[in-house]
Amino acid sequence: MITKQLAHVCVYSHDLAQAETFYVGGLGLTKCFNFLKEGAWVGLYLSCGERTFVEVFLHDEAPIARSGQVNHLCLEVEDWSCRGLVPLL
Repeated sequence: MITKQLAHVCVYSHDLAQAETFYVGGLGLTKCFNFLKEGAWVGLYLSCGERTFVEVFLHDEAPIARSGQVNHLCLEVEDWSCRGLVPLL
């Protein structure tokens, strides 16, 4: 298997403060930093330990504006090119 671990998952929220309370205060994740766009708070980056993270974006800043929906997940992998895989761009 070339997959090492889940690198990150990206979710949307209608309320970043409430999401921070849930993930940091409730689940104990560590806040790494905020995402800012033109000085406005639009997301947060949270550590689940080691090299696994959760990105939470304000739903208005997301391409698909549905709160709670998973936008994407990112898998950390070994060198996939040696297996003849082609990235989807």
